[in-house]
Amino acid sequence: MRPTTIRPGERLVVRTGLGTKTAFFVRRVPAQCGRKAVNYLRFPAFAGMDGPEDEGVCEMSDYDVSRRVERAK
Repeated sequence: MRPTTIRPGERLVVRTGLGTKTAFFVRRVPAQCGRKAVNYLRFPAFAGMDGPEDEGVCEMSDYDVSRRVERAK
């Protein structure tokens, strides 16, 4: 999947070493001045793990998104 085609709020399935997780796409920050692009995904299963204000947002590179992420059916 191309990271540039994902829309904010879209439901995704992420393959991990321990199985699959459902996530929602938050936003993508494009590459600038030598920095690589970063994608932010919110995992409901991870919300609250680092305190009550933790929303479960994780960063993923374009490479990881293109290899591990699929649209939910």
